[in-house]
Amino acid sequence: MKYYELLGLTREPFSNSPDPAFFFKSRNHSKCLHRLEIAIRLRRGLNVCLGQIGSGKSTLCRTLIQRMARDETVAPHLVLDPTFSTARELLVTLYTRFLRTSPSPSATHREMMEALQDHLFQEALENERALVLIIDEGQKLVPSCLEVIRELLNYETNDAKLLQVIIFAQEEFDLVLAEVPNFRDRINEFCRLTPLSFWDTRALIRHRLSLAGISRSLFTWPAYWAMHRASQGHPRKIMHLGHKALMTLIVNNQSKVSRSVVLACARPLGWDEDLHPGLVFLASASLILTLLLIPGKLYIAPISNPDTSEVGKPRPSSEFREPINHAPPQEFPVPTETAPVSGNTNHDQIKSGSPNDQATQPASIPPSHAANSGEKNSSEMGRQFPGSRFYIQVGGFQDREYAARTLDTVRRRHVSAGMVHVAYKGQPWDIVYLDHFDTSTKAIRKAKIVRENEGLDLAVVEVSGVLYRFVWQ
Repeated sequence: MKYYELLGLTREPFSNSPDPAFFFKSRNHSKCLHRLEIAIRLRRGLNVCLGQIGSGKSTLCRTLIQRMARDETVAPHLVLDPTFSTARELLVTLYTRFLRTSPSPSATHREMMEALQDHLFQEALENERALVLIIDEGQKLVPSCLEVIRELLNYETNDAKLLQVIIFAQEEFDLVLAEVPNFRDRINEFCRLTPLSFWDTRALIRHRLSLAGISRSLFTWPAYWAMHRASQGHPRKIMHLGHKALMTLIVNNQSKVSRSVVLACARPLGWDEDLHPGLVFLASASLILTLLLIPGKLYIAPISNPDTSEVGKPRPSSEFREPINHAPPQEFPVPTETAPVSGNTNHDQIKSGSPNDQATQPASIPPSHAANSGEKNSSEMGRQFPGSRFYIQVGGFQDREYAARTLDTVRRRHVSAGMVHVAYKGQPWDIVYLDHFDTSTKAIRKAKIVRENEGLDLAVVEVSGVLYRFVWQ
Protein backbone atom coordinates (compact mmCIF):
# COMPACT_ATOMS: atom_id res chain seq x y z
CA MET A 1 0.00 0.00 0.00
CA LYS A 2 1.27 3.45 -0.89
CA TYR A 3 1.54 5.95 1.92
CA TYR A 4 -1.05 8.39 0.56
CA GLU A 5 -3.70 5.65 0.45
CA LEU A 6 -3.62 5.61 4.27
CA LEU A 7 -5.05 9.15 4.18
CA GLY A 8 -7.73 8.31 1.62
CA LEU A 9 -5.80 9.81 -1.31
CA THR A 10 -5.65 8.25 -4.76
CA ARG A 11 -2.31 9.77 -5.82
CA GLU A 12 0.66 11.71 -4.49
CA PRO A 13 -0.67 15.26 -3.87
CA PHE A 14 2.65 17.02 -3.27
CA SER A 15 4.85 15.57 -5.97
CA ASN A 16 7.79 17.81 -6.89
CA SER A 17 7.66 16.74 -10.55
CA PRO A 18 6.42 19.36 -13.06
CA ASP A 19 3.13 17.59 -13.81
CA PRO A 20 0.81 19.80 -15.92
CA ALA A 21 -2.19 18.02 -14.38
CA PHE A 22 -1.37 19.74 -11.08
CA PHE A 23 -0.80 23.19 -12.57
CA PHE A 24 -2.32 25.77 -10.22
CA LYS A 25 -3.80 28.80 -11.94
CA SER A 26 -2.73 31.58 -9.62
CA ARG A 27 -3.32 35.04 -11.00
CA ASN A 28 0.35 35.58 -11.82
CA HIS A 29 0.98 32.11 -13.29
CA SER A 30 -2.20 32.23 -15.39
CA LYS A 31 -1.30 35.65 -16.71
CA CYS A 32 2.17 34.50 -17.75
CA LEU A 33 0.76 31.38 -19.41
CA HIS A 34 -1.79 33.36 -21.42
CA ARG A 35 0.73 36.01 -22.49
CA LEU A 36 3.19 33.37 -23.72
CA GLU A 37 0.51 31.40 -25.55
CA ILE A 38 -0.79 34.49 -27.29
CA ALA A 39 2.75 35.47 -28.30
CA ILE A 40 3.21 32.05 -29.93
CA ARG A 41 -0.13 32.23 -31.75
CA LEU A 42 0.78 35.67 -33.10
CA ARG A 43 4.32 34.49 -33.96
CA ARG A 44 6.00 37.36 -32.17
CA GLY A 45 9.43 35.73 -31.86
CA LEU A 46 11.37 35.91 -28.59
CA ASN A 47 9.78 35.63 -25.13
CA VAL A 48 11.36 35.28 -21.67
CA CYS A 49 9.91 34.08 -18.36
CA LEU A 50 11.97 34.65 -15.20
CA GLY A 51 11.41 33.38 -11.67
CA GLN A 52 13.22 32.44 -8.51
CA ILE A 53 14.26 28.87 -7.74
CA GLY A 54 11.14 26.78 -7.15
CA SER A 55 8.70 29.41 -8.40
CA GLY A 56 6.94 27.03 -10.83
CA LYS A 57 8.77 27.75 -14.09
CA SER A 58 9.13 24.10 -15.13
CA THR A 59 5.48 23.29 -14.40
CA LEU A 60 4.41 26.35 -16.39
CA CYS A 61 6.72 25.23 -19.21
CA ARG A 62 5.22 21.72 -19.34
CA THR A 63 1.68 23.11 -19.19
CA LEU A 64 2.41 25.37 -22.15
CA ILE A 65 3.87 22.45 -24.13
CA GLN A 66 0.81 20.32 -23.33
CA ARG A 67 -1.49 23.03 -24.67
CA MET A 68 0.54 23.45 -27.84
CA ALA A 69 0.68 19.69 -28.44
CA ARG A 70 -3.09 19.73 -29.04
CA ASP A 71 -2.62 22.09 -31.98
CA GLU A 72 -1.34 20.57 -35.22
CA THR A 73 -0.20 24.01 -36.44
CA VAL A 74 2.37 24.28 -33.63
CA ALA A 75 5.51 22.12 -33.29
CA PRO A 76 7.20 22.60 -29.88
CA HIS A 77 10.80 21.52 -29.26
CA LEU A 78 12.09 21.45 -25.66
CA VAL A 79 15.73 21.87 -24.59
CA LEU A 80 15.93 20.93 -20.90
CA ASP A 81 19.58 21.58 -20.04
CA PRO A 82 21.27 24.14 -22.33
CA THR A 83 24.78 23.65 -20.94
CA PHE A 84 26.46 24.33 -24.27
CA SER A 85 30.05 25.52 -24.04
CA THR A 86 30.15 26.75 -27.63
CA ALA A 87 27.71 28.14 -30.15
CA ARG A 88 28.37 25.18 -32.45
CA GLU A 89 27.11 22.72 -29.83
CA LEU A 90 23.79 24.56 -29.68
CA LEU A 91 23.61 24.83 -33.46
CA VAL A 92 24.20 21.08 -33.89
CA THR A 93 21.49 20.34 -31.31
CA LEU A 94 18.95 22.56 -33.07
CA TYR A 95 19.89 21.10 -36.46
CA THR A 96 19.30 17.58 -35.12
CA ARG A 97 16.02 18.48 -33.41
CA PHE A 98 14.48 20.37 -36.32
CA LEU A 99 15.78 18.40 -39.32
CA ARG A 100 15.79 15.03 -37.48
CA THR A 101 19.22 14.19 -38.81
CA SER A 102 22.75 14.94 -37.70
CA PRO A 103 24.83 17.46 -39.65
CA SER A 104 28.08 16.47 -41.32
CA PRO A 105 31.09 16.84 -39.00
CA SER A 106 32.64 19.10 -41.62
CA ALA A 107 29.55 21.32 -41.90
CA THR A 108 30.32 24.97 -41.28
CA HIS A 109 28.33 27.38 -39.17
CA ARG A 110 26.94 29.08 -42.27
CA GLU A 111 25.93 25.79 -43.92
CA MET A 112 23.97 24.68 -40.83
CA MET A 113 22.30 28.09 -40.54
CA GLU A 114 21.23 27.96 -44.19
CA ALA A 115 19.80 24.45 -43.71
CA LEU A 116 17.83 25.65 -40.67
CA GLN A 117 16.60 28.66 -42.61
CA ASP A 118 15.29 26.47 -45.45
CA HIS A 119 13.55 24.20 -42.94
CA LEU A 120 11.92 27.14 -41.12
CA PHE A 121 10.60 28.58 -44.38
CA GLN A 122 9.25 25.17 -45.42
CA GLU A 123 7.43 24.64 -42.11
CA ALA A 124 5.99 28.17 -41.99
CA LEU A 125 5.01 28.66 -45.65
CA GLU A 126 4.35 25.18 -47.01
CA ASN A 127 3.20 23.26 -43.91
CA GLU A 128 1.77 26.35 -42.15
CA ARG A 129 3.26 25.30 -38.83
CA ALA A 130 4.96 27.40 -36.19
CA LEU A 131 8.22 25.96 -34.88
CA VAL A 132 8.63 26.75 -31.17
CA LEU A 133 11.96 26.42 -29.37
CA ILE A 134 11.44 26.20 -25.59
CA ILE A 135 14.52 26.38 -23.38
CA ASP A 136 14.35 25.54 -19.67
CA GLU A 137 17.13 26.60 -17.25
CA GLY A 138 17.97 29.40 -19.67
CA GLN A 139 20.36 31.06 -17.19
CA LYS A 140 22.93 28.48 -18.32
CA LEU A 141 23.07 29.94 -21.84
CA VAL A 142 26.31 31.73 -22.67
CA PRO A 143 26.32 34.92 -24.82
CA SER A 144 27.64 33.07 -27.89
CA CYS A 145 24.59 30.77 -27.79
CA LEU A 146 22.27 33.75 -27.49
CA GLU A 147 23.87 35.11 -30.63
CA VAL A 148 22.88 31.92 -32.51
CA ILE A 149 19.29 32.33 -31.34
CA ARG A 150 19.37 35.99 -32.37
CA GLU A 151 20.51 35.02 -35.87
CA LEU A 152 17.67 32.50 -36.17
CA LEU A 153 15.19 35.17 -35.09
CA ASN A 154 16.27 37.22 -38.12
CA TYR A 155 14.49 34.72 -40.37
CA GLU A 156 11.00 36.11 -40.93
CA THR A 157 8.32 36.84 -43.46
CA ASN A 158 6.72 40.22 -43.96
CA ASP A 159 4.30 39.64 -41.11
CA ALA A 160 5.72 37.01 -38.73
CA LYS A 161 8.84 35.40 -37.26
CA LEU A 162 9.65 31.93 -38.57
CA LEU A 163 10.95 30.68 -35.20
CA GLN A 164 9.24 31.23 -31.86
CA VAL A 165 11.51 31.12 -28.81
CA ILE A 166 10.55 30.94 -25.12
CA ILE A 167 13.28 30.95 -22.47
CA PHE A 168 12.47 29.97 -18.88
CA ALA A 169 15.26 31.06 -16.55
CA GLN A 170 16.20 32.09 -13.04
CA GLU A 171 16.55 35.72 -12.01
CA GLU A 172 20.29 35.87 -12.74
CA PHE A 173 19.49 35.56 -16.46
CA ASP A 174 18.86 39.29 -16.21
CA LEU A 175 22.61 39.72 -15.82
CA VAL A 176 23.29 37.71 -18.98
CA LEU A 177 20.76 39.79 -20.92
CA ALA A 178 22.49 42.99 -19.77
CA GLU A 179 25.59 41.87 -21.67
CA VAL A 180 23.72 41.38 -24.96
CA PRO A 181 21.48 44.44 -25.49
CA ASN A 182 20.86 43.55 -29.13
CA PHE A 183 19.31 40.27 -27.91
CA ARG A 184 17.33 41.85 -25.05
CA ASP A 185 15.80 44.42 -27.41
CA ARG A 186 14.16 41.58 -29.34
CA ILE A 187 12.18 40.29 -26.35
CA ASN A 188 8.45 40.51 -27.04
CA GLU A 189 7.02 39.22 -23.74
CA PHE A 190 9.02 39.49 -20.52
CA CYS A 191 7.16 37.64 -17.75
CA ARG A 192 8.22 37.34 -14.13
CA LEU A 193 6.82 34.73 -11.73
CA THR A 194 6.31 36.04 -8.19
CA PRO A 195 5.78 34.17 -4.88
CA LEU A 196 2.23 33.16 -3.97
CA SER A 197 0.12 35.13 -1.53
CA PHE A 198 -1.36 33.49 1.58
CA TRP A 199 -4.65 32.92 -0.19
CA ASP A 200 -2.96 31.42 -3.24
CA THR A 201 -0.86 29.20 -0.96
CA ARG A 202 -4.01 27.89 0.73
CA ALA A 203 -5.77 27.47 -2.62
CA LEU A 204 -2.77 25.60 -4.06
CA ILE A 205 -2.77 23.11 -1.16
CA ARG A 206 -6.52 22.55 -1.44
CA HIS A 207 -6.23 22.23 -5.22
CA ARG A 208 -3.55 19.55 -4.91
CA LEU A 209 -5.48 17.58 -2.29
CA SER A 210 -8.66 17.79 -4.35
CA LEU A 211 -6.92 16.38 -7.44
CA ALA A 212 -5.51 13.63 -5.24
CA GLY A 213 -9.03 12.49 -4.37
CA ILE A 214 -9.89 14.05 -1.02
CA SER A 215 -12.56 16.66 -0.32
CA ARG A 216 -12.16 17.23 3.41
CA SER A 217 -9.63 19.70 4.73
CA LEU A 218 -6.41 18.14 6.02
CA PHE A 219 -4.92 21.45 7.20
CA THR A 220 -6.07 23.82 9.93
CA TRP A 221 -6.14 27.57 9.29
CA PRO A 222 -3.03 28.19 11.42
CA ALA A 223 -1.34 25.39 9.47
CA TYR A 224 -2.10 27.14 6.18
CA TRP A 225 -0.64 30.34 7.57
CA ALA A 226 2.48 28.53 8.81
CA MET A 227 2.88 26.87 5.39
CA HIS A 228 2.80 30.27 3.72
CA ARG A 229 5.18 31.94 6.16
CA ALA A 230 7.67 29.07 6.15
CA SER A 231 7.65 28.63 2.36
CA GLN A 232 7.47 32.37 1.59
CA GLY A 233 5.01 31.49 -1.15
CA HIS A 234 7.43 29.42 -3.24
CA PRO A 235 5.58 26.43 -4.79
CA ARG A 236 8.52 24.01 -4.51
CA LYS A 237 8.87 24.69 -0.79
CA ILE A 238 5.11 24.29 -0.37
CA MET A 239 5.32 20.88 -2.05
CA HIS A 240 8.23 19.82 0.14
CA LEU A 241 6.57 20.94 3.37
CA GLY A 242 3.22 19.43 2.35
CA HIS A 243 4.82 16.06 1.73
CA LYS A 244 6.68 16.17 5.05
CA ALA A 245 3.47 17.15 6.86
CA LEU A 246 1.49 14.21 5.43
CA MET A 247 4.28 11.82 6.34
CA THR A 248 4.17 13.18 9.89
CA LEU A 249 0.40 12.53 10.04
CA ILE A 250 0.94 8.89 9.12
CA VAL A 251 3.85 8.34 11.51
CA ASN A 252 2.01 9.97 14.44
CA ASN A 253 -1.39 8.50 13.51
CA GLN A 254 -2.98 11.96 13.29
CA SER A 255 -5.86 13.07 11.09
CA LYS A 256 -5.12 16.75 10.50
CA VAL A 257 -2.07 18.92 9.89
CA SER A 258 -1.70 21.56 12.59
CA ARG A 259 0.59 24.56 12.80
CA SER A 260 2.94 22.68 15.13
CA VAL A 261 3.28 19.88 12.57
CA VAL A 262 4.24 22.35 9.83
CA LEU A 263 6.79 24.09 12.03
CA ALA A 264 8.27 20.77 13.12
CA CYS A 265 8.82 19.95 9.45
CA ALA A 266 10.10 23.42 8.54
CA ARG A 267 12.60 24.07 11.33
CA PRO A 268 15.16 21.39 10.33
CA LEU A 269 15.21 22.94 6.85
CA GLY A 270 15.74 26.48 8.15
CA TRP A 271 12.36 27.60 6.81
CA ASP A 272 10.80 28.56 10.15
CA GLU A 273 8.15 31.26 10.04
CA ASP A 274 8.97 34.69 11.48
CA LEU A 275 5.60 35.66 12.96
CA HIS A 276 4.81 35.39 16.66
CA PRO A 277 2.35 32.52 17.40
CA GLY A 278 0.09 34.85 19.38
CA LEU A 279 -0.46 36.97 16.26
CA VAL A 280 -1.31 33.85 14.26
CA PHE A 281 -3.88 32.80 16.85
CA LEU A 282 -5.38 36.30 16.99
CA ALA A 283 -5.60 36.55 13.21
CA SER A 284 -7.19 33.09 12.93
CA ALA A 285 -9.69 33.82 15.72
CA SER A 286 -10.66 37.13 14.12
CA LEU A 287 -11.24 35.46 10.78
CA ILE A 288 -13.40 32.72 12.30
CA LEU A 289 -15.49 35.26 14.22
CA THR A 290 -15.97 37.26 11.04
CA LEU A 291 -17.25 34.20 9.19
CA LEU A 292 -19.63 33.28 12.03
CA LEU A 293 -21.03 36.67 12.97
CA ILE A 294 -21.38 38.55 9.69
CA PRO A 295 -24.05 37.10 7.35
CA GLY A 296 -24.11 37.34 3.62
CA LYS A 297 -21.33 37.29 1.10
CA LEU A 298 -17.99 38.45 2.38
CA TYR A 299 -14.89 39.66 0.72
CA ILE A 300 -12.04 38.36 2.87
CA ALA A 301 -8.80 40.34 2.58
CA PRO A 302 -5.44 38.65 3.17
CA ILE A 303 -4.10 38.62 6.72
CA SER A 304 -1.11 40.93 6.67
CA ASN A 305 0.43 43.89 8.37
CA PRO A 306 -0.51 47.03 6.40
CA ASP A 307 2.40 48.97 5.03
CA THR A 308 1.43 52.48 6.05
CA SER A 309 4.67 53.84 4.65
CA GLU A 310 3.29 53.75 1.15
CA VAL A 311 0.00 55.54 1.85
CA GLY A 312 1.10 58.13 4.39
CA LYS A 313 0.98 61.88 4.10
CA PRO A 314 3.20 63.57 1.48
CA ARG A 315 6.78 64.15 2.56
CA PRO A 316 9.05 67.04 1.53
CA SER A 317 11.29 66.35 -1.42
CA SER A 318 14.37 66.78 0.75
CA GLU A 319 13.56 63.47 2.44
CA PHE A 320 13.83 61.54 -0.83
CA ARG A 321 17.05 60.16 -2.26
CA GLU A 322 17.96 60.03 -5.89
CA PRO A 323 18.29 56.45 -7.15
CA ILE A 324 21.88 56.73 -8.29
CA ASN A 325 23.30 60.21 -7.76
CA HIS A 326 24.09 59.78 -4.05
CA ALA A 327 25.79 56.93 -2.23
CA PRO A 328 24.56 55.14 0.91
CA PRO A 329 26.40 55.82 4.19
CA GLN A 330 29.95 54.44 4.36
CA GLU A 331 29.26 52.14 7.30
CA PHE A 332 26.80 50.13 5.20
CA PRO A 333 27.81 47.65 2.45
CA VAL A 334 27.56 49.72 -0.71
CA PRO A 335 28.33 48.42 -4.18
CA THR A 336 32.13 48.33 -4.38
CA GLU A 337 34.61 45.92 -5.86
CA THR A 338 35.73 43.34 -3.33
CA ALA A 339 38.40 40.73 -2.97
CA PRO A 340 37.52 37.14 -3.91
CA VAL A 341 35.38 35.16 -1.53
CA SER A 342 37.20 32.03 -0.45
CA GLY A 343 35.57 28.65 -0.60
CA ASN A 344 35.29 28.38 3.19
CA THR A 345 33.90 31.86 3.70
CA ASN A 346 31.13 32.01 6.30
CA HIS A 347 28.26 34.46 6.44
CA ASP A 348 29.96 36.80 8.89
CA GLN A 349 32.69 37.38 6.31
CA ILE A 350 30.39 38.44 3.49
CA LYS A 351 30.74 42.20 3.06
CA SER A 352 30.85 44.67 0.22
CA GLY A 353 34.15 46.35 0.93
CA SER A 354 37.22 46.56 3.06
CA PRO A 355 39.26 49.41 4.62
CA ASN A 356 41.58 49.26 1.62
CA ASP A 357 38.67 50.11 -0.66
CA GLN A 358 37.80 53.41 1.02
CA ALA A 359 39.63 55.45 -1.57
CA THR A 360 37.46 54.11 -4.36
CA GLN A 361 34.10 54.12 -2.62
CA PRO A 362 31.51 56.81 -3.43
CA ALA A 363 31.26 59.79 -1.12
CA SER A 364 28.77 59.79 1.75
CA ILE A 365 25.31 61.15 1.18
CA PRO A 366 24.81 64.87 1.78
CA PRO A 367 23.14 65.96 5.06
CA SER A 368 19.94 66.80 3.18
CA HIS A 369 19.53 63.12 2.38
CA ALA A 370 20.64 61.70 5.68
CA ALA A 371 17.06 61.60 6.95
CA ASN A 372 16.58 58.37 5.07
CA SER A 373 19.29 56.49 6.92
CA GLY A 374 19.02 54.84 10.30
CA GLU A 375 16.48 52.78 12.21
CA LYS A 376 14.14 55.57 13.25
CA ASN A 377 13.11 56.50 9.72
CA SER A 378 13.03 53.02 8.21
CA SER A 379 9.25 52.70 8.48
CA GLU A 380 8.76 55.94 6.55
CA MET A 381 10.31 54.76 3.32
CA GLY A 382 7.84 54.18 0.48
CA ARG A 383 8.08 53.22 -3.17
CA GLN A 384 9.70 55.68 -5.56
CA PHE A 385 10.07 53.51 -8.67
CA PRO A 386 6.89 52.14 -10.35
CA GLY A 387 6.75 48.33 -10.22
CA SER A 388 9.83 48.08 -8.00
CA ARG A 389 10.67 45.50 -5.34
CA PHE A 390 12.60 45.83 -2.10
CA TYR A 391 15.72 43.66 -1.75
CA ILE A 392 17.68 42.66 1.36
CA GLN A 393 21.18 43.42 0.09
CA VAL A 394 24.24 41.48 1.23
CA GLY A 395 26.75 43.23 -1.02
CA GLY A 396 27.49 44.80 -4.37
CA PHE A 397 30.21 43.77 -6.83
CA GLN A 398 31.67 44.84 -10.15
CA ASP A 399 33.38 41.47 -10.61
CA ARG A 400 30.73 38.91 -11.56
CA GLU A 401 32.88 35.96 -10.48
CA TYR A 402 33.16 37.37 -6.96
CA ALA A 403 29.42 38.07 -6.93
CA ALA A 404 28.62 34.51 -8.03
CA ARG A 405 30.90 33.02 -5.37
CA THR A 406 29.31 35.20 -2.70
CA LEU A 407 25.85 34.16 -3.90
CA ASP A 408 26.81 30.48 -3.64
CA THR A 409 27.93 31.02 -0.05
CA VAL A 410 24.74 32.86 0.90
CA ARG A 411 22.52 30.21 -0.70
CA ARG A 412 23.89 27.54 1.61
CA ARG A 413 21.54 28.94 4.26
CA HIS A 414 19.16 31.15 2.28
CA VAL A 415 17.68 29.37 -0.75
CA SER A 416 15.76 32.54 -1.67
CA ALA A 417 19.03 34.42 -2.29
CA GLY A 418 19.71 35.76 -5.74
CA MET A 419 21.40 38.48 -7.76
CA VAL A 420 20.14 41.54 -9.63
CA HIS A 421 21.94 43.83 -12.07
CA VAL A 422 21.74 47.59 -11.44
CA ALA A 423 23.43 50.77 -12.60
CA TYR A 424 25.25 53.00 -10.13
CA LYS A 425 26.98 56.23 -11.25
CA GLY A 426 26.98 54.96 -14.81
CA GLN A 427 28.63 51.65 -13.90
CA PRO A 428 27.06 48.15 -13.83
CA TRP A 429 26.84 46.41 -10.43
CA ASP A 430 25.81 42.91 -9.37
CA ILE A 431 23.78 43.10 -6.15
CA VAL A 432 23.63 39.89 -4.08
CA TYR A 433 20.46 39.71 -1.98
CA LEU A 434 18.93 37.37 0.60
CA ASP A 435 15.31 37.87 -0.38
CA HIS A 436 12.97 40.44 -1.93
CA PHE A 437 9.49 41.70 -1.12
CA ASP A 438 6.73 43.90 -2.51
CA THR A 439 6.91 46.42 0.36
CA SER A 440 9.76 47.99 2.31
CA THR A 441 8.11 47.07 5.63
CA LYS A 442 8.30 43.34 4.90
CA ALA A 443 11.88 43.59 3.68
CA ILE A 444 13.03 45.61 6.71
CA ARG A 445 11.30 43.23 9.12
CA LYS A 446 13.01 40.21 7.57
CA ALA A 447 16.38 42.01 7.44
CA LYS A 448 16.19 42.79 11.17
CA ILE A 449 15.49 39.14 11.99
CA VAL A 450 18.37 37.86 9.87
CA ARG A 451 20.71 40.51 11.26
CA GLU A 452 19.81 39.54 14.83
CA ASN A 453 20.10 35.80 14.24
CA GLU A 454 23.16 35.68 11.99
CA GLY A 455 24.98 38.96 12.59
CA LEU A 456 25.04 39.89 8.90
CA ASP A 457 25.59 43.51 7.88
CA LEU A 458 22.52 44.05 5.70
CA ALA A 459 20.51 46.80 4.05
CA VAL A 460 17.25 47.16 2.18
CA VAL A 461 17.36 48.69 -1.30
CA GLU A 462 14.69 49.46 -3.87
CA VAL A 463 15.27 48.14 -7.40
CA SER A 464 13.29 48.54 -10.61
CA GLY A 465 15.08 47.38 -13.73
CA VAL A 466 18.53 48.95 -13.36
CA LEU A 467 17.32 51.75 -11.07
CA TYR A 468 18.67 51.41 -7.55
CA ARG A 469 18.38 53.35 -4.29
CA PHE A 470 19.18 52.79 -0.63
CA VAL A 471 16.18 52.50 1.76
CA TRP A 472 17.32 51.18 5.14
CA GLN A 473 20.45 50.10 7.01
